[in-house]
Amino acid sequence: MKRRKLDMASMPGKAAVGADERLQVSTPLRKLLNKVFPDHWSFLLGEIALFSFVVLLLTGVFLTFFYEPAMTEVVYNGSYAPLRGTPMSAAYASSLDISFDVRGGLIMRQMHHWSALLFMAAIVVHMLRVFFTGAFRKPRETNWIIGSLLFWVGFLAGFTGYSLPDDGLSGTGLRIASAIMLSIPVIGSWVTSSIFGGEFPGEIIMSRFFIAHVLLVPGLLVALISAHLGLVFKQKHTQWPGPGRTNDNVVGERMFPRYALKQGGFFMVVFGVIALMGGLFQINPIWYFGPYEAWVVSAASQPDWYVMFLDGSTRLMPAWEINIPIGDGYVIPPLFWPTVVLPGILVGLSTLYPFVEARRLKDTRIHNLLQRPRDAPERTAIGAMAVAFYIVLTLSGANDVIADKFQISLNAMTWAGRIGLLIVPPLAYRSAAGVLRDVPALPGPAAARPGGAGPRRGDRHYPAAAERPVRGGPPAAHRGGRRRPRRTGVRRLGGAQEDEPARRPRPGHPGLLLPDREAGRGAGLAGAPAGRVPARAGGDRQRRQPPLSRPRHCKRGARRIPPAGATSFFALRVAADRRGCPRCRMHGGCGTGRVNPGQPGIRAVQRKRGGKMLGLKRLGLLAALVVVGLAPAAAAQAGAQPSTQDTQYLQAMHQVNLTEMETGKLAQEKGQNQQVKDLGAQFVTDHTQLDQTVQSTAQQLNVQLPDAPTADQQEVIDRLKNLSGAEFDKAWVTAELAGHVQAIQATQTEISQGSEQSVVQLAQNALPVLQAHYDALVALAQTLGVPVPQTSASGTPSPGGSATTPAPGGTTESPAPGGTESPAPGGTTESPAPENTETPAPSVS
Repeated sequence: MKRRKLDMASMPGKAAVGADERLQVSTPLRKLLNKVFPDHWSFLLGEIALFSFVVLLLTGVFLTFFYEPAMTEVVYNGSYAPLRGTPMSAAYASSLDISFDVRGGLIMRQMHHWSALLFMAAIVVHMLRVFFTGAFRKPRETNWIIGSLLFWVGFLAGFTGYSLPDDGLSGTGLRIASAIMLSIPVIGSWVTSSIFGGEFPGEIIMSRFFIAHVLLVPGLLVALISAHLGLVFKQKHTQWPGPGRTNDNVVGERMFPRYALKQGGFFMVVFGVIALMGGLFQINPIWYFGPYEAWVVSAASQPDWYVMFLDGSTRLMPAWEINIPIGDGYVIPPLFWPTVVLPGILVGLSTLYPFVEARRLKDTRIHNLLQRPRDAPERTAIGAMAVAFYIVLTLSGANDVIADKFQISLNAMTWAGRIGLLIVPPLAYRSAAGVLRDVPALPGPAAARPGGAGPRRGDRHYPAAAERPVRGGPPAAHRGGRRRPRRTGVRRLGGAQEDEPARRPRPGHPGLLLPDREAGRGAGLAGAPAGRVPARAGGDRQRRQPPLSRPRHCKRGARRIPPAGATSFFALRVAADRRGCPRCRMHGGCGTGRVNPGQPGIRAVQRKRGGKMLGLKRLGLLAALVVVGLAPAAAAQAGAQPSTQDTQYLQAMHQVNLTEMETGKLAQEKGQNQQVKDLGAQFVTDHTQLDQTVQSTAQQLNVQLPDAPTADQQEVIDRLKNLSGAEFDKAWVTAELAGHVQAIQATQTEISQGSEQSVVQLAQNALPVLQAHYDALVALAQTLGVPVPQTSASGTPSPGGSATTPAPGGTTESPAPGGTESPAPGGTTESPAPENTETPAPSVS
């Protein structure tokens, strides 16, 4: 028996037939693959958001494998040396491990953050495009509402992910969220205790936020995106007016194969750009912020760019409290209005706007063609006002950084924001409305009303397909009183039409498409634009239609130009595309063309066609979104320049650490008392770790550190080297007490007056270590009978000098650390104990 030969070429077809016989998928799949999408660069905004969301899911799955959502306190012992031995939460420790110990973890974390910023930026710009072009009008109000919800759900996803590392910056944001919840009248305290499991911060908030961030919120986003795309497929895509485009069709490219292949390539471009940004541009360096402490809040704590408008509204809100005389009295705090009421108003206004505009214009029609922003001046002015409102609030969210870097009063910045919030949006509305009303209205293609009725209020008039001349004759409506039936027709390659039969290329004419015989041979196109090639009923014979009217010839070129009597700017522009003068380009330049008499000052310019232009527009759009994503990082980098206070503190602390490591070694070698030796060893270990942090921070901020202690500090070291026995122990304890007092005071001054967040965080981490050293020295001094320094009336003399350094918060000016009066261990003058020094509270932004 002869074995049957396996036909590999027929296997895909047989598999497809088998699947269709069982699942009956050919009919819906054919309709899906024949779906037509218009091709325009502005439609790529939504696709960038979709592709960014896909990158978010991919990178988020990777990070989920290594993140530990727990508030359990652990001691860090990872690769980042400056934080070794520091107590922190398990969540923060696992975030550091992802950044430094997991292969590829840092780039995946940064790609995740950049894709989140790009996702929100694409949503915002896409919604602006939809608003200014009127794409939200009937029947797409539901899709507009879904888009608005996508922004706020993305906002929630960003906040939950922003809080998961549990570093100093994200913990500050979480504390602000707790205060916002507490500000809600009546239910605020119950909401806060329910979410945090008691008082802030609690022990379960990270596990709850983790579940919300990786399961609940992404599931809601997937549902909203699926509903959004489903409505786009069901309602057809909007399109810009153009030749052959009406309110009842869609002209573009079929989903398969060209559109699908182009979008696949565009996804690779978006993925590559995000990967490039994740590898080249640092974002959210959590190791600089340190672990979160509830009592520590530093200046310049700004959230991501899309949240800054709420931060700005909080900063601009006056401290107005509403006292309600109920029982013992009830107070509505001022935080409630900008953080709870304002977002509610914004959600309501954005959701209801399509219905408000339709009711005001008495517009109940179906709109599938887009409008130019200049064709709707009032709507464009409202959008400009909303954008100005958002920009003022966003800038106010960074008013402390702006005030510090430009040496402006913070109070003046706050009042400028309040006044700007009242003046700038109305000015933007007035300016946009005035400019657009002065521009002549340009007619262009739009859909004819159902039933043949004339245009309604707010519409431009464009001739419908049945009103256009066919084969040079009069409109069909005037041919013997009998209207010819509308037929499906032919489009050029790359220009498919929705709901038309399948096409096949005409032999010898690759630029033309003919109806397939099985799908209905011989369909014709009634009302095809001039220059299009319709299929003639009953056969394949083709005939080119004459133009709308006979054009004249250009004196400089052989190609024809539009007729001088053309009154439609759109028709003039279309004609210029096909028959414009190749030399002068702009009609009127050679003397034969003519400016449209109905629109003075407007000339028809020949448009550049081709795929290259579309590709440039796509790259330009992607570059603009990258700039939007990079703007917050650039602003943060610009604000990372240290002040004089920060620079001098880093230099002084480096010299203190060098001195402490040297004197600690002397204590181990020459100390007679065992407690002196043990304390010296501890000082060497602790100050070595502190100095590593100082050097890392200085390198990040490009601060030059000195190579040796100051002259006064070196003098103390030399004096200790000449002593031994019990005399050495007493002199060492005395010197260390005075030096630690000075170091503590300089650290407190940096916490209260420092401007660079990383330096302030360093000081906050160093203060407990220095205080523990001082407490141990006081106990050892009492054992050895060494007097403990007390506070002097005029301040604290610096070691080896006569300048005074009062405790922070005093009335005497402190010399800048790092000079000859910098804090140094040792000295013979009395110094105040830290417990007698008033410690200023950390600044709250």
